[in-house]
Amino acid sequence: MPPTYVPLIATGRDVAFRNVTVAGTLAVTGPATLGDNLTVTGYTAIAAGQADGQFTMWSGAADTLRLGTAGGGLAVAEGTGATSGVATLAAGTVTVPTDKVTANSRIQLTVQSLGTVTTPQPVAVTARTAGASFTVTSADATDTSVVAWLIITPA
Repeated sequence: MPPTYVPLIATGRDVAFRNVTVAGTLAVTGPATLGDNLTVTGYTAIAAGQADGQFTMWSGAADTLRLGTAGGGLAVAEGTGATSGVATLAAGTVTVPTDKVTANSRIQLTVQSLGTVTTPQPVAVTARTAGASFTVTSADATDTSVVAWLIITPA
């Protein structure tokens, strides 16, 4: 049986570990850098944070990303350079400026509030310019409804 010990590490010193297994809870209270993969066999709970790279989640299951608590959800920031937002139709059309649109983007549209029409009209993406904008058009040329949009990029 390997020895059990608690290493004493001086504050402000870099420390390198190799092949460390943690049985129980690992709490990191300051910044941490991983230079390779992190494998978690249970679950990971992240209270808050950000990354300057990308996260890849894979479990081999069909529902790799699961929001598993009732009341939980997905929050997507809106604004310049965003992948979601709202746009108001004028004479049944609106061009949405966003550099996030690609030739393969899946753009989801939902009518949020009715403008000059009394019933929701079908809306569709009728044009796009990759890296610049996309156009939403209503079936009614007088429509001034507010339409929400969400861009999903295929992996």
